[in-house]
Amino acid sequence: MDPITAAGIALSISSLALQVFAGCVQGYQMFVQTKDMPKQFEHLRTRLNIEEARLLNWGENVGLVEELLDRPSQALQLNRNLILDILVQVQTAFKACLKIETRFSEIVVSNTGKGETSKPKPKRSFLRKTLAVLENPTRISASLHWAMIKESEFEGLIGKLIGYNDAVWSLLDRNAVHELHLMQQQSNLVMLQLTEKVSELYDITAAMAIRPAGANIPSLSRSETLVEEQQEHHSTLAALATFKAHHLSIENSEPASNELQISNLDLLQQSDKPESSTLFAYNGRKVWVEWREPVEEDLSPTILLVMEDRVKKLAKLLSRPDKPKEFRAPRCLGYLCDIDEADEPRYGFVYKVPATQEATSSYEQRMSNLREMFITTPCPSLTQRMRLAVMIAGSLFYLHAVSWLHKGLRSKSIIFFIDADQEQTDLSSPIVSGFDFSRPDLPEEITVRHPSNIYDDLYRHPERLKDASASTPRSQKSHDVYSLGIILLEIAFWQPIEEVMEIPMAQKSARSSIYKIQERILDRSSRSMVGKQSTMAKLEGQVGEVYAEVVRRCVQGGEAIGLVGNARGTELKKNVEMEVEMQQVFFEEILSKLQKLSV
Repeated sequence: MDPITAAGIALSISSLALQVFAGCVQGYQMFVQTKDMPKQFEHLRTRLNIEEARLLNWGENVGLVEELLDRPSQALQLNRNLILDILVQVQTAFKACLKIETRFSEIVVSNTGKGETSKPKPKRSFLRKTLAVLENPTRISASLHWAMIKESEFEGLIGKLIGYNDAVWSLLDRNAVHELHLMQQQSNLVMLQLTEKVSELYDITAAMAIRPAGANIPSLSRSETLVEEQQEHHSTLAALATFKAHHLSIENSEPASNELQISNLDLLQQSDKPESSTLFAYNGRKVWVEWREPVEEDLSPTILLVMEDRVKKLAKLLSRPDKPKEFRAPRCLGYLCDIDEADEPRYGFVYKVPATQEATSSYEQRMSNLREMFITTPCPSLTQRMRLAVMIAGSLFYLHAVSWLHKGLRSKSIIFFIDADQEQTDLSSPIVSGFDFSRPDLPEEITVRHPSNIYDDLYRHPERLKDASASTPRSQKSHDVYSLGIILLEIAFWQPIEEVMEIPMAQKSARSSIYKIQERILDRSSRSMVGKQSTMAKLEGQVGEVYAEVVRRCVQGGEAIGLVGNARGTELKKNVEMEVEMQQVFFEEILSKLQKLSV
């Protein structure tokens, strides 16, 4: 067969597949936009949105877009008959769920038959495609009403569509499937970010519980493996949606009650040497206490009430046992309230020692944190440090995914439990704590400034080091990302940041040096460094260019982490596309890059 003939056949096959694929997409759009759908079925609409995004991502991967018709993927060429069969079954499943099947057939034929291919459309970016699918799907020429759908078969339809998507995904090679997983994970997290209603968040949780139904397709061994791989992400998304729903419910509720307040007398010291012990017993469980840092004196009664309410609500939120495990957050059992020397309230959060740690040996067990370990523990292997970096970055990523700010991320807030007889510190189970000033990322939330502690200031963004004034920016996600960058830098060198940057903390010049940390990290010039390497050059030599680039992005902020346009202060506007862009950059350029290094 001559090349021209072969190319023509390939193009005709691709054209046919595109027409059938377009019919499937139209079917999704009709059902997604169904009018008068009862509330109890809204979670099925949510899952339809997710499966539509999966099909679109797959179609783009195999070349089922107009501008790629002349160069179809190998998967499409090798499996064209099976792919066409599955896509036809998708259309058949949609038609079978309608009480009047001819109506769907007429709509699909009338739309696929239009000569739209004569004018190529510009290719949309993945981000824009995702937003379009989730927020405003392209309308077709007919509307579908709930009365036209067979109610008893609707959930079964969703299960079949999940199975069909699993089937076409399983025809791809492992690398392509991995890329699709990443794309789908981003699609789902975009949906989570765009959802601000509690009822819709619970719809996401319910949607993730739906499992694929038996479909009349050839048995594909990789399809079963694919389902197993997706379950973990589905569980994570469901947990994130539930957590976000809980925190929105708590924030929108009346002032919190004192139900979680604990008396100081109920805590029992677990050592004969109180000054050396950080662990206590409470109701038969091992716990530790994190006291909230004192804030500026002479606060107004309004601010004091806001602080008290936030402590109660935060304790309630962190007390939930179903928090996403990706947060790596401890479980809060309650809070303490004391009065300091200035007659101001002082709050402490009581956290439960994780069960895996609680069951070990005796109360000779002690707590440590990452900052202490830089000084007391020999430098771990590069593999261990990369895995630790991934876990900390993942914690912040998922925290931001539910629109929550940490506000106190530093190496001191990364907790480890160590047995007295433990020869080597286990870095595989870090606990991310220090949530004492955490709050939702909402414009109306009041920011309570941290006190100026020079060692904590090492991790604060330069914008947050300004004197308290109306011009001082509120805490933002970019400030958390900056703190992450400092911690990643410390992990690379296994030294506290002041040692990495050679800051003399005991001298008066220390504070002015702290203001210049960001500038010095990013400065690659040789001025003022005769005979020395820049920090970034040393970092590249220590852990490689990819890790160093991740650190640079975190520390630089702005456009490097997806803050487009006027980077400073734009987060206050809660621009949806910018929020999505920031999360996408965090995922692709920070978390994913670190994950690949840790494999």
